[in-house]
Amino acid sequence: MFCVVSTKAILVRAKRRFLCLIEMPHAFFVLIFILSGFICYWSTLKTFFLSDDFDLIFRVSKQGPFGIWSWRSWNFFRPLTSLNLWCNLKLCGLNPTGYHLLNLLFHFSNSLLVSVIVLLFASESKVSKFYKRALFYLSGLVFLLLPCHTETVSWIACRADLSATFFILFSFCMYLLYKVYNKKLCIAASLLLFFCALMSKESVITYPLLIFFYEIYYCLFHKKRNSRILRSLCLTLLYMSILGIYLLFRRMALGTLIGGYGQEIHLNFDLGLIFRNFIIYSTRVFLPPMPNSDFNFWIFTACGLGGIYLICFASCYFRGYPYRNILKILLFCVAGFIILLIPVNNLGVSTGDTQGERFLYLPSVFASIYISFMIIFTVANRRAILILSTLIILFFGACCSYLNRNRVSASKIARNILIDLEKLKGASRIFILNLPDNFNGAYVYRNGFYPAIQYFMPSIKGGINPNKVRIISRHNVFKENDEIALTKVGLGDYHFKLLNPEASFVGQRIPVGGVLSNTEYAISGIKNNEYRIMFKDLKPNDAKVFYSQGSLVNCDSF
Repeated sequence: MFCVVSTKAILVRAKRRFLCLIEMPHAFFVLIFILSGFICYWSTLKTFFLSDDFDLIFRVSKQGPFGIWSWRSWNFFRPLTSLNLWCNLKLCGLNPTGYHLLNLLFHFSNSLLVSVIVLLFASESKVSKFYKRALFYLSGLVFLLLPCHTETVSWIACRADLSATFFILFSFCMYLLYKVYNKKLCIAASLLLFFCALMSKESVITYPLLIFFYEIYYCLFHKKRNSRILRSLCLTLLYMSILGIYLLFRRMALGTLIGGYGQEIHLNFDLGLIFRNFIIYSTRVFLPPMPNSDFNFWIFTACGLGGIYLICFASCYFRGYPYRNILKILLFCVAGFIILLIPVNNLGVSTGDTQGERFLYLPSVFASIYISFMIIFTVANRRAILILSTLIILFFGACCSYLNRNRVSASKIARNILIDLEKLKGASRIFILNLPDNFNGAYVYRNGFYPAIQYFMPSIKGGINPNKVRIISRHNVFKENDEIALTKVGLGDYHFKLLNPEASFVGQRIPVGGVLSNTEYAISGIKNNEYRIMFKDLKPNDAKVFYSQGSLVNCDSF
């Protein structure tokens, strides 16, 4: 009898604890958080590999855990990302779902770390518990659903951006905990995580400058004496020493400190370009791509956002203490966004599609924090805060889901092309008149085509020999049913034209109106969307195909 009563008491107690857990706001937030992320990115979890994915996975399979992004031939030094992909390959093989799940897991983790950082910020300000919880929830959801993250999360090749951001946010959290609890273990962990971030991607090199600015902010916030300010600023030197160790390793591996896309890109200090890119970055981080938009639109949008920023500043200033403390946090967020933008500002991001969005991923951390503080402390009414936050989250989520459709379509095209090529495995040579470069900004075969035909055709042992495949041209695709007009002029002589007026060739090897001739074919009459090609010395077993309406078509059967 005692045993039965005891068991029943345990079950009742467990039930109460379970119900208490479910009723907790944080538990409800985590549930909403996970559901929101999966709803927006569910369609991409089963998408195929794209562009650089083929190249990276192929090389890491052949050259081992540090086979990519570690040596001079790549011009990038990202050994931890290389190890990351190698582990993914060993666990998931060539199943793309496993790679996409890990990308999404990184994104979930980064979003939660953003919420933790905001909570640590808010703990220093004397604001109500409601505002602190609202900031915690909203900042994480904003970062999770920002439309400018679709390329980074949905493209496996962007693992470097995801992992570097994870380590840098984790490092910053440990640094903030050190500032609160003064535990040396926290600062040691922060330094180690910063080194891991550097070994994931070089774009985090300005992180010591962020620490420097936070030390200034911290001293001003807490009104420290000059002697204390000098001692606290010495902490920045520890992060600078980690950066120095990384640069030494990088110099040994690459033979240069610049690497990447080259000195002409990374050391381009054209003030006009810097200003233009900054305007686009600071507005594009909040807005989805706008096809056919010009620079004047983005200047106008930047002015509008600037006006909203000033209203927020004025609101915090005139409402007095403790809202003036929020003003300091907002100013630090602006500085943090600019600091993290410095390494990628010369690279640029597309305003009409998702190309280059990966460069926005790390700077968008402080953009997400800023917009969360702006919403919470500019709108005084709690109900208005809830309504406005909900509308913004729904807008971001809808844009994110819509943009991910391009990844789904791009992956279908990439997979269909490989399936069609398998039927041509017996051909002596394969001429591909046109190959999709990207689908509305989602890369298809801009890179990685030859590794794809070697390694990602399971029905063909060893794949197709890349030496017998010739790619004549690449072009952008805007609709899955985009058609190609092919006219047979004579024996082995064809006129080729892209019918979609928006489509054009990408990465042309010769200028418009020029002529290209080699031992296999001659191309003439080249324009932005058409050319004429005449094949030389064709063999009976040669295959001539072109891409149209989502698949490869034989030229002679068209």
